[in-house]
Amino acid sequence: MRDHPHTSRCWPLLALCAWALCALPGCDGEPSEAAPSSVREGYVGGAGGDLGGERPPPPPPDPLAARFVPVAPDGDALASRWGFMVAERRDGTALIFGGTDYVIDDDDQRRSREDSEIFGDVWHVDARVKPPVFTHIPTEGGPDPRYMGCAAWDPNSETALVVGGRGQSWGEEYAETWRLDAAAGTWQRILARHQPRAVKGCALAWSEHRDAFILFGGAQGLDVSDETWLFDPEDDTWLELDPPKAPVARRDAVMVPVSDHEMLMMGGEAYGHWTPRGVEVIWPEDVWIFDVRDQRWTPKAIEGPRPPGRRAPWLVPDHGGIYMGFGVSGIYAEVAHGDLWWLDLEARQWAEVDLGDQAPSPRGFTPCLPGGRSALGMMFGGLSLDGETDDQLWLLKKPR
Repeated sequence: MRDHPHTSRCWPLLALCAWALCALPGCDGEPSEAAPSSVREGYVGGAGGDLGGERPPPPPPDPLAARFVPVAPDGDALASRWGFMVAERRDGTALIFGGTDYVIDDDDQRRSREDSEIFGDVWHVDARVKPPVFTHIPTEGGPDPRYMGCAAWDPNSETALVVGGRGQSWGEEYAETWRLDAAAGTWQRILARHQPRAVKGCALAWSEHRDAFILFGGAQGLDVSDETWLFDPEDDTWLELDPPKAPVARRDAVMVPVSDHEMLMMGGEAYGHWTPRGVEVIWPEDVWIFDVRDQRWTPKAIEGPRPPGRRAPWLVPDHGGIYMGFGVSGIYAEVAHGDLWWLDLEARQWAEVDLGDQAPSPRGFTPCLPGGRSALGMMFGGLSLDGETDDQLWLLKKPR
């Protein structure tokens, strides 16, 4: 078949066009990529004026570049407090229950001021919006006001479990288990046949792998616990676990899930040997992992320097590590910490974060609240160095 006369006359022109195209970078007989541009996706030029090649991926954010910024909350006014319980919902929201504005009196370190209060109210905090919104939730049939218990969120039933706590007097402790349905505004007390007794300063977290709660430690009077318990919300039963090895007995530790089957626990106050001056008080510096699959505790071997031990630290997990800081130590919690550390779980090393001039004042007993999309966590309240509560709200911004 003959070539079409018009087509045959175009061959010289096509050959010239092909030569011109192959003179451009990237023409090597294979299908060429889009020609490089001096402006592509907001990226101008390249190193040394080379406009070819792909832009290298940005380096990962430096976790030590995290910074605190103050923020003014919106919504209802939440009275300043410490020792409150938090059930974080993992969606940027959380429930807050209880707490106290009890202060340490200079004349009598074991006596609260006459105007101190133990709270029994419930609050919802939404950090998905700017500024964060605090909303009071009216409830019926709830527990007595309390503080220094533990709480966690059940994503299956969309309810919170609240365990333990202490009341107004030093001997008033609550070995109780309650379920809070915030949507309905109702409480249900769970009367299990067996349940932990040492639940003042307990640590509680939800396990996705078991669809159950894991509780560790706490105190009953001056007796601290090294017990590990599992609460099954399907039949509302407590089961004491029997791991081969457990962390030293303590109260006021913090425990958070770091995977669907692992919990990380650190912090707290433990008691050692009796001496002529009284019992030895210890603030452990160890880090433990609990695997719910085989119900085993494993100490995390840490290399290099580590932060000093403390009770009730502020703790928030991030990708590949944990931020931990603040908290209190001392016989009467008279030492408040104002530092922040980053634990690289893979490298097993601590590094201190330089908070600069703008940071929360030293404080403890302030559980971490969600921070929303742009922040790792939020800090509210707490027992400060001078024995007062602090109502300033802070966000720990994500490093960039």
